[in-house]
Amino acid sequence: MVRYNGQEFRSFGRQNVPEIRDNGIRSVRVGFSGALVVATSRGGVSVMRGETWSTYTTAEGLGQDELAAAIEDHAGRLWVATESRGVTRLDGGQATHFRTEQGLPSDDTFALLEDGAGAVWVATGEGVARIEGDRVQSFSADAGLPAGSAFSLAMDDNGDLYVGTEKGVYVGRSGKFGLVTPDFPAEAIPSLQIDAQGSLWIGTVNRGLMRLGSRGLETFDAAEGLPNNRVASLFADREGSVWVGTNAGLLRFADTPFITLDSHHGLSDDYVRALLQGSDGSIWIGTSRGLDRWQDETVEQTEALSGDAILSLAEEGDSIWVGTYSTGLARWQDGAVRERLTSDNGLPSNHKCARWWRAATAPCGWERRAAAAQQGRPEPGAARGGRPAAQFHPQPVRDPARRHLGRYHERRGADL
Repeated sequence: MVRYNGQEFRSFGRQNVPEIRDNGIRSVRVGFSGALVVATSRGGVSVMRGETWSTYTTAEGLGQDELAAAIEDHAGRLWVATESRGVTRLDGGQATHFRTEQGLPSDDTFALLEDGAGAVWVATGEGVARIEGDRVQSFSADAGLPAGSAFSLAMDDNGDLYVGTEKGVYVGRSGKFGLVTPDFPAEAIPSLQIDAQGSLWIGTVNRGLMRLGSRGLETFDAAEGLPNNRVASLFADREGSVWVGTNAGLLRFADTPFITLDSHHGLSDDYVRALLQGSDGSIWIGTSRGLDRWQDETVEQTEALSGDAILSLAEEGDSIWVGTYSTGLARWQDGAVRERLTSDNGLPSNHKCARWWRAATAPCGWERRAAAAQQGRPEPGAARGGRPAAQFHPQPVRDPARRHLGRYHERRGADL
């Protein structure tokens, strides 16, 4: 386990915290008291209160040391979901066990969640259960859930319970469950998260990331920049960012709204090679077949650059400089191309890979990164509305083009 305080990382494990009996960490939660609750794969649960660690295993009453999740409720009690021995509640020195004999649908448990009434919901191998006091109420196929396991849980401000199952996401109201949308795919759902705007983020096993919000159900997968289509964990932080844990790395959505744009929405081509946010808030999109502009929820193509492969974009005053693959550098202003720079008037090459003030005639760094993107490591900027979280910006070698452009700007009386 690793803690990051904004400046440095600090590791916690068996090597420096004896109370953590196993380095396999299944879940990390902060309880109502501020305690850090760590469920391990084979070493029980470890709890840090202040700077003091405590460990709870079968010796302290757990049904099993192999765990799936653990939480601390509003009363300071520990609830522990085991792999195959149901749920254990630790209250002071007393352990209470909840298994099929007490009403759980299954002894295989995966997730825990406390609701506003202080009851604890359990995701099990055969549906879900609600534990209030010592009373267990189970919900499975007869309540509308599909046969099979429930893996993840989330609850919104209205008290609606979302359940990630083997066959999609179900929502429960007044004890009855149904698919969250009528056409939701029968996909296993290992993670759920509700953000500050009330949108439901959905991590799938094979279909990437989904979000259910004001725009309906949206999807974001590896083809659109997700590191990997298996999303095992989700987290919404205090700053409004949503963190996405995949099988190929971690992704942060700094601006939670995202949309997908392609040729069906008006782009000149689906191959997006450059992005720029203008000072007016619009998004300039360079594709393999032209320059487009996204503004007021609409894509507008620029006819003058139609067919040009756009590699780089930059704004200077009220102009947009456009670097192309084979027709040099163009200055776009007031709806038209006002001038072009090519090898005929000073550029060493018409191939402009990088930003115009660092024009490069060497092979494009963006292209070199494309191989990494194909392996599931692309940056996510091209798939979301608003300012992109990240873009491909190659850092080329120093090039004589910079000197040529500098001389050109001196002639125009501008600063480079």
